[in-house]
Amino acid sequence: RAGEYSVSGDGRYVIFETGLRMDKQDVDNGTDIYRWDLQAGKIEMVSVVTNGSRNAACSKADISADGSIVSFRCGAHVCVRDMQKPVAECITERKDLSKSLPVNDRVAGLPSLSEDGRWLAFAAGVDYNIREADYGDRFKSIFLLDRSTGECRDLTGKKDVGAFEKIVLSGQGNALIVEAAEGTFSKTNMGSHDYELAVVSVADGTHVMIPFPAPDMKGLPLQKLSVSDDARFVAIEGKRPSPTQIFLLDRPTGNWKLISCGAGGQAGNMDSASPAVAGTANCVVFNSAARNLVPEVNAAGRQIYMYGVADGKIRIVTKPLPGKETCSFSEKPVISRDGSVIVFSSNASLPDLPEPEIRENSPASGQRLCAFSYRTGKYAILGG
Repeated sequence: RAGEYSVSGDGRYVIFETGLRMDKQDVDNGTDIYRWDLQAGKIEMVSVVTNGSRNAACSKADISADGSIVSFRCGAHVCVRDMQKPVAECITERKDLSKSLPVNDRVAGLPSLSEDGRWLAFAAGVDYNIREADYGDRFKSIFLLDRSTGECRDLTGKKDVGAFEKIVLSGQGNALIVEAAEGTFSKTNMGSHDYELAVVSVADGTHVMIPFPAPDMKGLPLQKLSVSDDARFVAIEGKRPSPTQIFLLDRPTGNWKLISCGAGGQAGNMDSASPAVAGTANCVVFNSAARNLVPEVNAAGRQIYMYGVADGKIRIVTKPLPGKETCSFSEKPVISRDGSVIVFSSNASLPDLPEPEIRENSPASGQRLCAFSYRTGKYAILGG
């Protein structure tokens, strides 16, 4: 079963993390990053590194639109692999860049690439005094690397001031959407256990606060944060009120819209999660256990849905075969730039795929990494 994963903007490549050894270059027991070519059916190892982190666990991978550039976290470092080259470069070990990182702690993470692979955003410097074991590292600073010139800038202005949890660079590389501990940007309620959202300009590092859809939603961290290429649309999952819902923000208007709802506008009657906005912002995908989003689903399980931004309609992506609805668990969708390819984890009985191996006492078992192409109308599974 693959861990976290992403899909290239053109829909051809999928990058994923796994502890399985799927390449002869994989000689350690850690988690590594692989690239799956959906056209050729080829799988190759990405996280081939030569620095001291080569045996460390790799995670948080991102990929350029054409699949040629991949960024990832390897141990305490951020690495970038040009797939035309045999090994990845450890960005945060470069002497010219390490001088800019917080000197008291040079741990880095949260890498995020622009669609053309030129811009790489990442966070650095973990403050262990504010680290929360439940939620992982909180980083102090955000950096932006121009891979074409080698210039690296600190977008937070000065060191050791932030508590950043998530950063997502827009596809055009013009803005960052950031989740941070409350007070990082607003300078209010500092030290609380709440969160805040902001959009940070790449040009000058200035920020604009993004209010949550409801005030009580800031009390829990977001599991997923997604943004369109131009940073106009932002999708999140709202943990409060229960059940969890999916919201889409149109930044120029400041309006949040509930999108995990049925034809009559009624909110989903069970949890929805993992929103992903297509780069062109024509659609949003998410998974949901709700049974009132489309007429075709009225049984237990979890399905992948697509919301059309223009028409406001919801369509099901993972409609199980007849009689297989109750053991259908699909989750964590990601989507290509134009919305033509959707990648997700699933044990659903889907057309053209072999039956999953589901344990009798565990209906959510048998998960496989799957892809669906709207161009061909076909499903594919990793290794299938």
